[in-house]
Amino acid sequence: MYDWEEIGYDEEDNEIYVTIMYNLEWDEGDKSTGCPEGYMVDVESVTDEHGKPYDYNSYELRSWIETITEHHTN
Repeated sequence: MYDWEEIGYDEEDNEIYVTIMYNLEWDEGDKSTGCPEGYMVDVESVTDEHGKPYDYNSYELRSWIETITEHHTN
């Protein structure tokens, strides 16, 4: 399991640091379906700077997965 630090937002829209715990797996892809090879990121948990669970939205999740994938690809 890996961790990644990112910025999230609390109920008042203030920036807070969050820690994303995730697993990473290489996927060979499937050329017959057009699915490319690459890393698959599976987010296990996200906690705020106080260690409490952070309630994230789908936009944040997509953004974090994209950023983490790019980090491991480069």
